[in-house]
Amino acid sequence: MKNAPGPYTTEPSLLLFRRRLAALMRVTGVGQDELADMIGQSSRSIGLWLTGVRLPSAVSLKALSRTFGVPADWLLGADAVEIASGLTRLAEIASAPKTMDEGADKVPD
Repeated sequence: MKNAPGPYTTEPSLLLFRRRLAALMRVTGVGQDELADMIGQSSRSIGLWLTGVRLPSAVSLKALSRTFGVPADWLLGADAVEIASGLTRLAEIASAPKTMDEGADKVPD
């Protein structure tokens, strides 16, 4: 993997993720082994995330989000404005009138 990020990467999403994860762990007093137990991962995986070698899977990201009570988007680098904008757009999509034929998904009698 020639272009794979290595430890102490400067790739923006990895850099922000590892900084934010480390900050959450520091503020909450949760250590690497404890966090691993809390989310069902190995301590080695947590270490890879903290050094910027890897990002967590979607399942692990969701577990981190729930454990620390922060949006997964924020962990990955989004700021509050981006998150709010995304939620606003989601609400717009949800409230938009349906454009496809309302009966198209019904099974005929």
